[in-house]
Amino acid sequence: PAQIVDTLTGIVMGDYDGMDFPPEEKAAEETWAEMQDAISYSAAVSAGISETLIVGGGAWKICWDKSISAYPYAVFVPEDRIVYHARSGIPCGLSIYSDHTEGNNPYQLEERYEPGSIRYVLRDRHGDPVPLDTVPALSGLKDADLPDGLMAAVPLQVFASSRWPGRGRSIYANKTDAFDALDEVVSQWMDAIRHGRVIRYIPNNMIPRDANNGSLMRMDDFGVDYVQLSAAMGDDDKASMIQITQPEIRYEAYLGSYKAVVDMCLQGILSPATLGINIAADSSGESQRERKDATGFTRNAITAVLETALPKLAAALLQVYDWLSGRPIGEYHPSVSFGEYAAPDFATRVKAIREADAAGAMSVEAKVEELYGGSKKQDWIDAEIARLKAEQGIDDAGNPPSGEDDLP
Repeated sequence: PAQIVDTLTGIVMGDYDGMDFPPEEKAAEETWAEMQDAISYSAAVSAGISETLIVGGGAWKICWDKSISAYPYAVFVPEDRIVYHARSGIPCGLSIYSDHTEGNNPYQLEERYEPGSIRYVLRDRHGDPVPLDTVPALSGLKDADLPDGLMAAVPLQVFASSRWPGRGRSIYANKTDAFDALDEVVSQWMDAIRHGRVIRYIPNNMIPRDANNGSLMRMDDFGVDYVQLSAAMGDDDKASMIQITQPEIRYEAYLGSYKAVVDMCLQGILSPATLGINIAADSSGESQRERKDATGFTRNAITAVLETALPKLAAALLQVYDWLSGRPIGEYHPSVSFGEYAAPDFATRVKAIREADAAGAMSVEAKVEELYGGSKKQDWIDAEIARLKAEQGIDDAGNPPSGEDDLP
């Protein structure tokens, strides 16, 4: 289960191409470039993806503490600590709950995030509100009124729960029995290996003895255990020989069960090949491609949600920063993009482009964009196009003059 979540998180974060801003928001883009490095934005996004896949959902809450960072930062809270608020079925806020202890007394803190406000309520074991400074670590929290209906929390859910309306669904939903079966198969396999060790049966009269007192000596080949047998009376009896036995372990049966259960665990989530499991000997090429699509479908479901949630998070961080800096809160419209999953490598793209170029089917602009579009900045791409055109003798002379230009 941990490998599934880590692999999916790594695939999504590896395809993340960063945040883009419109040309008219150049200043915001520069601020964001400084902010995301200072607040470890990528780590917060990665934590959000992992927790959402495990628990089913959660929310980034925006915090600010000048002793930690000059910028506001995001902390992801899993959904098992969140209660969503809704009016007429429309989400309008959320409450985050955390447990605290002072002395021997337990307390619960509620952080209520709604458009335009943040409220803190500390309750004792009976559910009665008490002052925040009852727990000294919480004494610095203060209610805040945010201008322009600013929301300081951004929820995230990838899969919706059919059992609990409004809640998210873990990627492990309906897979618990499959993981239990996998654990049972592996446990039986390992147990068979433990009990399948080599056993030596040695007659009593063939065990070395101490020359001083006649006591049995321990065998000296790395302390291997053995079973002592009574000495045989006859010279030809097989009991007078050292016998070595080992139970037969049916590895093929265990391996077949293991593969079948692993396939049950991964169905609808990941392709076995994504986790490095070799399926070439067991499946046809077409079957492998179909299985590989499972990873793409799951990855696309995650990125589709992030394309909406991450711009909201970036805009909220910039707006909170404007508010803390005493500036008017701006309107920001960032966007995110993700590269193509399982795109062909550079050598494969070069080969395909060479064939298309030989057929005269691609322009210089198309070739450069296909090769470097997702990894180089636009200025570099424009310079590379100009260099290739100059080497090939292609001159951008503009549109040819029309005959009307020579008329008086």
